[in-house]
Amino acid sequence: MSQTSDEFDREGIELFQEGRYADALGLFKKGLAAFPQDKDLMLGLGMCHARMGDYATARDILEPLKNLDPGRGDVLQGLAEAYLALGKQEEAIKCIEAAADLEGAEVDFVHGLALLLYERKLFQHALSIYERAVEIDEDFIPAYMGAAVCLHRLGKIQEAMLIFRKIIKIDPGYSEARNFLGNILYDQGDKKRAMEYFLMIPVTEHEDPTTLMRIIEYLDDNPRSTGAARLPQWRSRLSEVERLLEDPIQKIFRQNADGEE
Repeated sequence: MSQTSDEFDREGIELFQEGRYADALGLFKKGLAAFPQDKDLMLGLGMCHARMGDYATARDILEPLKNLDPGRGDVLQGLAEAYLALGKQEEAIKCIEAAADLEGAEVDFVHGLALLLYERKLFQHALSIYERAVEIDEDFIPAYMGAAVCLHRLGKIQEAMLIFRKIIKIDPGYSEARNFLGNILYDQGDKKRAMEYFLMIPVTEHEDPTTLMRIIEYLDDNPRSTGAARLPQWRSRLSEVERLLEDPIQKIFRQNADGEE
Protein backbone atom coordinates (compact mmCIF):
# COMPACT_ATOMS: atom_id res chain seq x y z
CA MET A 1 0.00 0.00 0.00
CA SER A 2 1.39 3.41 -0.98
CA GLN A 3 2.31 5.92 1.71
CA THR A 4 0.33 9.09 2.30
CA SER A 5 2.01 12.50 2.44
CA ASP A 6 1.41 12.60 6.21
CA GLU A 7 3.22 9.28 6.60
CA PHE A 8 6.19 10.54 4.61
CA ASP A 9 6.24 13.69 6.72
CA ARG A 10 5.93 11.87 10.04
CA GLU A 11 8.69 9.38 9.23
CA GLY A 12 10.92 12.16 7.89
CA ILE A 13 10.46 14.19 11.06
CA GLU A 14 11.38 11.17 13.19
CA LEU A 15 14.62 10.74 11.25
CA PHE A 16 15.28 14.48 11.46
CA GLN A 17 14.81 14.52 15.22
CA GLU A 18 17.24 11.60 15.51
CA GLY A 19 19.84 13.66 13.67
CA ARG A 20 19.73 11.41 10.61
CA TYR A 21 19.46 14.33 8.22
CA ALA A 22 20.63 12.55 5.06
CA ASP A 23 18.09 9.75 5.59
CA ALA A 24 15.36 12.28 6.30
CA LEU A 25 16.36 14.23 3.19
CA GLY A 26 15.98 11.12 1.06
CA LEU A 27 12.57 10.39 2.52
CA PHE A 28 11.30 13.93 2.00
CA LYS A 29 12.51 13.80 -1.60
CA LYS A 30 10.69 10.50 -2.09
CA GLY A 31 7.56 11.99 -0.61
CA LEU A 32 7.75 15.05 -2.84
CA ALA A 33 8.09 12.83 -5.90
CA ALA A 34 4.65 11.49 -5.04
CA PHE A 35 3.22 14.73 -3.61
CA PRO A 36 5.13 17.59 -5.29
CA GLN A 37 2.95 20.37 -3.84
CA ASP A 38 3.00 19.21 -0.22
CA LYS A 39 4.14 22.14 1.95
CA ASP A 40 5.13 20.03 4.95
CA LEU A 41 7.42 17.87 2.84
CA MET A 42 8.94 20.98 1.25
CA LEU A 43 9.61 22.39 4.70
CA GLY A 44 11.22 19.15 5.81
CA LEU A 45 13.43 19.13 2.73
CA GLY A 46 14.54 22.70 3.34
CA MET A 47 15.32 22.10 7.01
CA CYS A 48 17.37 19.00 6.16
CA HIS A 49 19.49 21.04 3.78
CA ALA A 50 19.94 23.65 6.53
CA ARG A 51 21.04 21.09 9.11
CA MET A 52 23.48 19.63 6.60
CA GLY A 53 25.01 23.06 6.05
CA ASP A 54 23.55 23.72 2.60
CA TYR A 55 21.88 26.98 3.57
CA ALA A 56 21.65 28.35 0.04
CA THR A 57 19.53 25.39 -1.06
CA ALA A 58 17.47 25.66 2.12
CA ARG A 59 16.78 29.30 1.31
CA ASP A 60 15.83 28.47 -2.28
CA ILE A 61 13.28 25.94 -1.01
CA LEU A 62 11.88 27.98 1.86
CA GLU A 63 11.52 31.35 0.13
CA PRO A 64 8.83 30.12 -2.32
CA LEU A 65 7.17 28.28 0.56
CA LYS A 66 6.99 31.51 2.54
CA ASN A 67 5.40 33.23 -0.44
CA LEU A 68 2.81 30.46 -0.64
CA ASP A 69 2.04 30.59 3.07
CA PRO A 70 3.38 33.82 4.66
CA GLY A 71 1.67 33.11 7.97
CA ARG A 72 3.48 29.88 8.74
CA GLY A 73 5.82 30.29 11.67
CA ASP A 74 7.98 27.23 11.16
CA VAL A 75 8.75 28.30 7.60
CA LEU A 76 9.69 31.80 8.73
CA GLN A 77 11.90 30.38 11.45
CA GLY A 78 13.65 27.99 9.07
CA LEU A 79 14.18 30.73 6.52
CA ALA A 80 15.55 33.04 9.21
CA GLU A 81 18.10 30.37 10.19
CA ALA A 82 19.19 30.07 6.55
CA TYR A 83 19.44 33.85 6.12
CA LEU A 84 21.52 34.20 9.29
CA ALA A 85 23.92 31.49 8.14
CA LEU A 86 24.24 33.25 4.77
CA GLY A 87 24.95 36.61 6.43
CA LYS A 88 21.65 38.16 5.40
CA GLN A 89 20.79 39.63 8.78
CA GLU A 90 18.20 42.14 7.60
CA GLU A 91 16.15 39.46 5.84
CA ALA A 92 16.45 37.16 8.86
CA ILE A 93 15.26 39.84 11.26
CA LYS A 94 12.22 40.54 9.08
CA CYS A 95 11.30 36.84 9.12
CA ILE A 96 11.76 36.59 12.88
CA GLU A 97 9.73 39.71 13.58
CA ALA A 98 6.93 38.45 11.34
CA ALA A 99 6.96 35.04 13.03
CA ALA A 100 6.93 36.56 16.52
CA ASP A 101 3.91 38.71 15.62
CA LEU A 102 1.83 35.84 14.29
CA GLU A 103 -1.51 35.47 16.02
CA GLY A 104 -1.44 32.57 18.42
CA ALA A 105 2.36 32.31 18.51
CA GLU A 106 3.40 30.33 21.60
CA VAL A 107 5.93 31.63 24.07
CA ASP A 108 8.41 28.77 23.57
CA PHE A 109 8.42 29.42 19.83
CA VAL A 110 8.98 33.17 20.23
CA HIS A 111 11.69 32.55 22.81
CA GLY A 112 13.43 30.29 20.28
CA LEU A 113 13.28 33.08 17.70
CA ALA A 114 14.93 35.48 20.12
CA LEU A 115 17.65 32.95 20.79
CA LEU A 116 18.52 32.84 17.09
CA LEU A 117 19.30 36.55 17.23
CA TYR A 118 21.07 36.34 20.57
CA GLU A 119 23.37 33.63 19.24
CA ARG A 120 24.41 36.00 16.46
CA LYS A 121 25.05 38.76 19.00
CA LEU A 122 22.19 40.84 17.59
CA PHE A 123 21.28 41.86 21.12
CA GLN A 124 19.05 44.85 20.39
CA HIS A 125 16.87 42.86 18.01
CA ALA A 126 16.90 39.84 20.30
CA LEU A 127 15.74 42.07 23.16
CA SER A 128 12.62 43.12 21.28
CA ILE A 129 11.71 39.48 20.60
CA TYR A 130 12.31 38.48 24.23
CA GLU A 131 10.00 41.34 25.19
CA ARG A 132 7.41 39.95 22.80
CA ALA A 133 7.69 36.57 24.56
CA VAL A 134 7.09 38.28 27.90
CA GLU A 135 3.95 39.89 26.45
CA ILE A 136 2.67 36.41 25.63
CA ASP A 137 3.44 34.97 29.06
CA GLU A 138 4.35 37.34 31.89
CA ASP A 139 5.61 34.44 34.02
CA PHE A 140 7.95 32.90 31.43
CA ILE A 141 11.29 33.35 33.19
CA PRO A 142 13.62 32.30 30.31
CA ALA A 143 12.33 35.29 28.31
CA TYR A 144 13.05 37.64 31.20
CA MET A 145 16.53 36.14 31.50
CA GLY A 146 17.15 36.63 27.80
CA ALA A 147 16.00 40.24 27.97
CA ALA A 148 18.14 40.94 31.02
CA VAL A 149 21.27 39.42 29.49
CA CYS A 150 20.71 41.39 26.28
CA LEU A 151 20.40 44.61 28.29
CA HIS A 152 23.62 43.74 30.11
CA ARG A 153 25.41 43.09 26.80
CA LEU A 154 24.11 46.44 25.55
CA GLY A 155 25.58 48.19 28.57
CA LYS A 156 22.22 48.94 30.17
CA ILE A 157 23.27 47.56 33.54
CA GLN A 158 20.65 49.15 35.78
CA GLU A 159 17.82 48.01 33.52
CA ALA A 160 19.26 44.50 33.48
CA MET A 161 19.49 44.47 37.27
CA LEU A 162 15.84 45.44 37.59
CA ILE A 163 14.82 42.45 35.47
CA PHE A 164 17.08 40.05 37.37
CA ARG A 165 15.44 41.22 40.60
CA LYS A 166 12.02 40.74 39.03
CA ILE A 167 12.94 37.16 38.10
CA ILE A 168 13.98 36.46 41.69
CA LYS A 169 10.67 37.90 42.87
CA ILE A 170 8.76 35.59 40.52
CA ASP A 171 10.90 32.58 41.43
CA PRO A 172 13.12 33.02 44.51
CA GLY A 173 14.89 29.76 43.71
CA TYR A 174 15.98 30.73 40.20
CA SER A 175 19.74 30.39 40.69
CA GLU A 176 20.86 31.78 37.35
CA ALA A 177 19.36 35.19 38.06
CA ARG A 178 20.93 35.31 41.52
CA ASN A 179 24.30 34.35 40.07
CA PHE A 180 24.16 36.96 37.33
CA LEU A 181 23.01 39.72 39.68
CA GLY A 182 25.69 38.79 42.19
CA ASN A 183 28.40 39.07 39.55
CA ILE A 184 27.17 42.50 38.47
CA LEU A 185 27.34 43.70 42.07
CA TYR A 186 30.79 42.14 42.46
CA ASP A 187 32.01 43.96 39.35
CA GLN A 188 30.64 47.19 40.82
CA GLY A 189 32.69 46.63 43.95
CA ASP A 190 29.80 45.71 46.23
CA LYS A 191 31.26 42.33 47.17
CA LYS A 192 29.31 41.93 50.41
CA ARG A 193 25.94 42.21 48.66
CA ALA A 194 27.20 40.01 45.85
CA MET A 195 28.01 37.31 48.38
CA GLU A 196 24.47 37.47 49.73
CA TYR A 197 23.20 36.45 46.31
CA PHE A 198 25.93 33.86 45.74
CA LEU A 199 25.42 32.13 49.07
CA MET A 200 21.68 31.77 48.54
CA ILE A 201 22.48 29.30 45.77
CA PRO A 202 23.22 25.74 46.94
CA VAL A 203 26.86 24.78 46.46
CA THR A 204 25.98 21.97 44.05
CA GLU A 205 24.02 24.33 41.78
CA HIS A 206 27.00 26.59 41.11
CA GLU A 207 28.39 25.90 37.65
CA ASP A 208 30.37 29.07 36.89
CA PRO A 209 34.06 28.86 37.86
CA THR A 210 34.40 32.65 37.95
CA THR A 211 31.67 32.91 40.56
CA LEU A 212 33.17 30.10 42.60
CA MET A 213 36.61 31.73 42.53
CA ARG A 214 35.06 35.00 43.69
CA ILE A 215 33.30 33.24 46.56
CA ILE A 216 36.52 31.53 47.63
CA GLU A 217 38.53 34.75 47.35
CA TYR A 218 36.00 36.66 49.45
CA LEU A 219 35.78 33.97 52.13
CA ASP A 220 39.59 33.73 52.28
CA ASP A 221 39.76 37.48 52.86
CA ASN A 222 36.84 37.47 55.31
CA PRO A 223 37.18 34.30 57.43
CA ARG A 224 34.50 35.42 59.90
CA SER A 225 31.89 36.11 57.27
CA THR A 226 28.78 34.04 56.61
CA GLY A 227 29.65 30.95 54.61
CA ALA A 228 33.31 30.79 55.63
CA ALA A 229 32.75 27.47 57.42
CA ARG A 230 31.81 25.94 54.05
CA LEU A 231 35.01 27.05 52.35
CA PRO A 232 36.19 23.44 51.77
CA GLN A 233 32.89 22.71 50.01
CA TRP A 234 33.37 25.71 47.72
CA ARG A 235 36.91 24.62 46.86
CA SER A 236 35.70 21.11 46.15
CA ARG A 237 32.91 22.41 43.93
CA LEU A 238 35.34 24.58 41.96
CA SER A 239 37.57 21.57 41.32
CA GLU A 240 34.56 19.56 40.17
CA VAL A 241 33.38 22.30 37.81
CA GLU A 242 36.87 22.73 36.35
CA ARG A 243 37.05 19.00 35.67
CA LEU A 244 33.73 19.19 33.83
CA LEU A 245 35.00 22.13 31.79
CA GLU A 246 37.95 20.03 30.67
CA ASP A 247 35.71 17.15 29.62
CA PRO A 248 35.50 17.22 25.78
CA ILE A 249 31.95 15.88 25.77
CA GLN A 250 30.85 18.58 28.21
CA LYS A 251 32.54 21.18 26.00
CA ILE A 252 30.36 20.08 23.09
CA PHE A 253 27.22 20.37 25.20
CA ARG A 254 28.22 23.86 26.38
CA GLN A 255 29.00 25.00 22.86
CA ASN A 256 25.59 23.83 21.65
CA ALA A 257 23.87 25.55 24.56
CA ASP A 258 25.79 28.79 24.00
CA GLY A 259 25.27 28.79 20.23
CA GLU A 260 28.97 28.58 19.45
CA GLU A 261 30.10 27.32 16.07
